[in-house]
Amino acid sequence: MPGDKRAKRKQDIIFATLTAWNRTEFTVLTMETVARQLGCTKPALYRYYASKEQLMRAVETEAVNQVLTALNAWHTEALGLPLRESTGTLVSRADDLFAAHPSFVPCVAARGPLLEAAQRESLKTATMRTLSTLAQQSDDSTASYLLFSVAFWYSFREWLPLLRSQNTDFKHPDIDREWILHRCLHGLSDPAAERHIDFAEVERVFRVEPGEARREPHRIFSAIAEVVASEGIENATVQRIASRIGISPGSLYHYFANRSEMLEETMQQEQQAFLDLLKPRISSHRGTPIEALYGVAMLLDRYYRENPEVPVVAGWIKAQMVPVGDPSSPPVLPEIGDGFSFLQKGIDEGWFSAEVTVRSILAAVHVYTAFDHLFAARTGRSCGTRINPAQTFDERLRHRFLPLAFGIHGTRSKDQKGTGQ
Repeated sequence: MPGDKRAKRKQDIIFATLTAWNRTEFTVLTMETVARQLGCTKPALYRYYASKEQLMRAVETEAVNQVLTALNAWHTEALGLPLRESTGTLVSRADDLFAAHPSFVPCVAARGPLLEAAQRESLKTATMRTLSTLAQQSDDSTASYLLFSVAFWYSFREWLPLLRSQNTDFKHPDIDREWILHRCLHGLSDPAAERHIDFAEVERVFRVEPGEARREPHRIFSAIAEVVASEGIENATVQRIASRIGISPGSLYHYFANRSEMLEETMQQEQQAFLDLLKPRISSHRGTPIEALYGVAMLLDRYYRENPEVPVVAGWIKAQMVPVGDPSSPPVLPEIGDGFSFLQKGIDEGWFSAEVTVRSILAAVHVYTAFDHLFAARTGRSCGTRINPAQTFDERLRHRFLPLAFGIHGTRSKDQKGTGQ
């Protein structure tokens, strides 16, 4: 029937838009790009969507509805199941969601602050209910790790072709449902690895003094963070930011055009500053590779705490739909060198799973830390759990790191000395 045919065509346009838009990490979108992806003319698109903005809203609505459907279906199936079985069901629902289209979750994650208020509230309600159900079967840290893990590793699977094309020496096992379930159950470690971390000793070696990890941000970064904090990301317009800096909006757009040299230099400086913090501490550390990874997580956590404008600026750039960075790129990480050789040693010696690589370990730790700080900044919660003011930063980080290292087995029993058994 004509109505069914039209609805099918609109659905095809939405899926093509998701694919094209995801190539720019949900920043830049043009009707020309969608038409090229679909193999049609731009005027043909306007017969179904009157404007680019209308198409964007339709794509966002589809992505939100698909994610909500998956979360609600999991909640119905998981009620009454033990943790291992409900984890398997969570992975299965995520597998179905990413099979339907791999860009639904990235779209919701990238466009979250710009979604309609009712959509944001529905997503928040469904997410908190999912976390609450998982936490009843385990604890808050495990719950937030599981939800993060399925979203991250399915997204990482989509980055693998790009990583392989960029570096012919890059090797990583194929990622499927069983691989991701294994990460949920056992984390980054090998199942046979000793589940003991001398937290106190690692914290002594990797401790940084207050302010030591602070980098003086560029004035534009500072202005973006200030305006987002005072006005909200949806109202942080180019005009307001330019006014805060004292330059014209045109100059600000010019600054963020393509991949500017200043942004590249800033990124390189930040990476080098992090490596300068890391290398002497890695050299003096005498513990296990898993304990050294906890040290890296500590430094990343400190970096985001002392440089809170970094995730804010990244979110604002995406919200402004300005083409900064290479399309469809995985998380930006420091160049892998001497500072991270302990990770390969850990894989070779059986501390980490043989199914992960140095790059995938670093990506997981980096994104998990950034995700926690972004979540806390938006909601006052740490990865979905209410922040306990009586808990020190180190205690909170310990609880977050255990499931990342050991999966659902990492937080079942912890003595007061900070050992995950």
